[in-house]
Amino acid sequence: MEVSQASIDGMYSKMAQNGWDTFGRLKWSYCFMASQEHALELIFRKIADSKYLLESLEQADDEDGGWTMCVSKVEILPADKLFRRCDAFNDLADEYGALFDGWDVAQVA
Repeated sequence: MEVSQASIDGMYSKMAQNGWDTFGRLKWSYCFMASQEHALELIFRKIADSKYLLESLEQADDEDGGWTMCVSKVEILPADKLFRRCDAFNDLADEYGALFDGWDVAQVA
């Protein structure tokens, strides 16, 4: 997934305008896609020590039969660190023949 520091900064600004505490703990989710389940399992092993929670690992119902893995972590995450993380996840996905499909964020109750 292509990201830029400017696009992430813009998203943080919109979140703050909508009442989100972007300096507080939020639930950050990241998704990866691959044709083989094993590639995603290897990616998870690489990041598991960083306290990521495996949210899902599922095979698509379509004819391609690809796999999707979503992981999450609750933390305080400045915009510059999210940008670096996306770069690192792109590199990690490339290493295992997978695709980093992006991120999402949710407020913590």
